[in-house]
Amino acid sequence: MASGQWKVTKWLRAVVAVGGSPSSGAGSAGVRVLAGLRFLPDEMPADRDLDGIDDKVDRCADKAEDLDGFEDGDGCPDVDDDGDGVADVVDKCRLTAEDRDGFEDGDGCPDLDDDGDGVPDKRDLCPRKAEDKDGRDDDDGCPDPDDDGDGIDDKDDLCPHQPERKNGFEDSDGCPDFAPGEAPEPLGLPAAPTPTAATPVAPVVEPAPVAPAPKAGKGKVGAKAVEPAPKRPDSGDPAPTDGKPRAKVKPITP
Repeated sequence: MASGQWKVTKWLRAVVAVGGSPSSGAGSAGVRVLAGLRFLPDEMPADRDLDGIDDKVDRCADKAEDLDGFEDGDGCPDVDDDGDGVADVVDKCRLTAEDRDGFEDGDGCPDLDDDGDGVPDKRDLCPRKAEDKDGRDDDDGCPDPDDDGDGIDDKDDLCPHQPERKNGFEDSDGCPDFAPGEAPEPLGLPAAPTPTAATPVAPVVEPAPVAPAPKAGKGKVGAKAVEPAPKRPDSGDPAPTDGKPRAKVKPITP
């Protein structure tokens, strides 16, 4: 009978033997094949924990390596490969540490954008509230429900970027409207107050004319104005022309 053996491991061999049948006659097999494994304990290295790592290099000779693809050559089991406190048996991200931010920390996976709004948590001012992406302050990570700050939510505001003009006319649509008959205010100036019964408008009073000042005396600074002499009854004397009163002259009779 011919036989042969092949090395499987350092201490294990595969053995095959082929030979003729020891019996003859009808119904007997002409060829017989034998196969088996041969164990060589003398060549087997010392491995107390039977993890396949020689005790000479096994750092944990009494604890079997877990062979999970993480530092399997040291012979020590790694129950938490990423060291995040979540055991590998329940860690969904076994080689990536959990970020411990209070959001789904039990799954073992880091959550870099908790609210999923596209703004990373490290610069998201509202990491648990998704940004509304409405074109206003979209990079801060916070939703802005009332962009123009007029007290009307954007979902109901027909003019979300223009504040409502509170004048009692369609104030709930969110758009700055002018009431019928109300004149728009000039650009950059405040609107004029609308007169009401409680605030009557005073009439415009024209200023009274001012009488001209009397002329000063001719040729003299600060001279007093001289009133013309009163007209006297006709006495035959000529009226004075220099503005000074003239003494009365009594006519002489012969």
